[in-house]
Amino acid sequence: MRGQILHYDDGLGSGLISGDDGARYEFRRADLQQLRPLRQGMRVDFVAEGQSAAKVYIIDNPGPQPATNAGAASAYNTALGDLETTNEDLGLWGYFAKAMAKSFSGEGRARRKEYWSFVLFQLIIVMGAIFAFAMIAGVNGYDYDGASYDASNLSSGMLALGMIIAVVVFIPAGITVTIRRLHDIGLTGWFIFLSLIPYLGSFILLIMSLIPSERRVNKHGPYPKPLD
Repeated sequence: MRGQILHYDDGLGSGLISGDDGARYEFRRADLQQLRPLRQGMRVDFVAEGQSAAKVYIIDNPGPQPATNAGAASAYNTALGDLETTNEDLGLWGYFAKAMAKSFSGEGRARRKEYWSFVLFQLIIVMGAIFAFAMIAGVNGYDYDGASYDASNLSSGMLALGMIIAVVVFIPAGITVTIRRLHDIGLTGWFIFLSLIPYLGSFILLIMSLIPSERRVNKHGPYPKPLD
């Protein structure tokens, strides 16, 4: 069946197609059979499965390529991909807030600035929370009617509770921003399971987090930063 794209949200990785039969069909990024930028009004061919569209092919003519040799065509395709960019350039806090807002979404891409902004503010907030709980729980005892009460156990418990709360709050966002960072360099998010390998796995993930963004549209979304 054929139709045209009514809407596509790259952040959510989903969109809506108006079929030539008058019905509307939802589709996801994974249903796309080509890595090309999407825009409203594009003609597509798809397989209708209930209210969803599968095996979505873009049938708009992309226009003539400026050269016919393989090298020039490859360069053209790369440039075409570069034109699809989020043009997003948030500050450090803005990227941290974005990572927290997407705590339960591993879809899309995260550039290095977003990943390291999250790491930076996570560290600052966790250390600040631990310090605050340590100050609150720092009283070792007090006198009441002449009796001394040893609160060391209470202090240790409060400090441990503060550490647990501070760390647990950031675990979901830490997992998903790492997955999106892997997506950004063209890898599958399943590589996050390398973290289960003591020492070596975390080191490999650290190296991966330092790799620049894949400078083209990939299957996880457009180039996540403004063009130079």
